[in-house]
Amino acid sequence: PPPLDLEATRDPAFTSGFWPHPVEGGMHYMGRRWANMTTYQCASTFNSYGVELEAKVKETAYSPAAGFKMTQQMHADLLAAVPASHRRFLSEMQWVHEQPVAWPPGMLVCVHAGLQEGVSAEEQLAALRARDLSAPALHDCGDKGRNPAFCGRA
Repeated sequence: PPPLDLEATRDPAFTSGFWPHPVEGGMHYMGRRWANMTTYQCASTFNSYGVELEAKVKETAYSPAAGFKMTQQMHADLLAAVPASHRRFLSEMQWVHEQPVAWPPGMLVCVHAGLQEGVSAEEQLAALRARDLSAPALHDCGDKGRNPAFCGRA
């Protein structure tokens, strides 16, 4: 599949509530939101690797009293703290697990946040198997910045 321009997944209308710093290779908008919002409980991940987050004081219209002061140093600290074996595990992880079962319909399908209603399951599964973020079947109503299989249903 053609590579997806990860930086193009953020709607330019969004001006706060996401990781603002450049990331080599780009960062999908969902990852940018995760890394700067208390809503997604990223602090537990950062803390599990020994990287402390400092809560923001400034409230935003999008997320009152939520979020963290995110510095480029924190990004560097997290990258340095995550062992190579963890990075390899995450980068090689399947996006979908399909397990034959003895009961109808004969297959158990596991996806992080589920498949999107109203979109062909086979198209979504094919894109997930191929790890293809550019596949329209994975976009929420054409929005390449939201992927229900990873963040919840539309």
